[in-house]
Amino acid sequence: MNRSGLLKSLLLLLTMIIMPTLVSGGGNPSLNGGDILGSWEILKAVTPKQQILPLEGQVYQIRFMADGRIHMKFENNVINGKYETEGANLRLPQPLMMTMAAWQPDSPAPRFLTLMENATNYFFKDELLYVDTLADGGTLQLRKVAE
Repeated sequence: MNRSGLLKSLLLLLTMIIMPTLVSGGGNPSLNGGDILGSWEILKAVTPKQQILPLEGQVYQIRFMADGRIHMKFENNVINGKYETEGANLRLPQPLMMTMAAWQPDSPAPRFLTLMENATNYFFKDELLYVDTLADGGTLQLRKVAE
C-alpha cells in the first residue's frame, strides 16, 4: 500500500471507530446539544471536488423520525427507508424506496442522495446539522425547518 492509501485508511479508521467513542450519545438520536429528529433542508454539500447547491425553487428535505424511519423529498421524488444512529454514527441501511420522477436538468438530487446513502456520522455546529460520508466523500449541511 502506498503512503497516500495508508493515510486514507488511517483517516477512515479515525472517523469510523475512534471519533464516535469520544462523543456521548449511545444510540440516542440526540447528540452534542442537537437533535437529529425532525425535518431538515439541505443548504449545500461539499465534496473534495466541488460545492453542490440546491436548485432554486426546488425542495430538498430530509425528515428523521423517532421510530427509525427516514423520509426524503428531493424535487418531485420521495425516498423512504430506515436510518440507524449510535453515538455520532449515522447509517442508512439499504434498500431505500424511491419514486421514479425525472430529476430537473442539472439536478443536485442524485448527488445528495448518494451522499446520504454513504452517510457515516453526523454532528451539529451553530444549529446546523452536518452529515459526513464514507472516506471523506463529502459533507451535507442542513438547517432545521418548522414542521
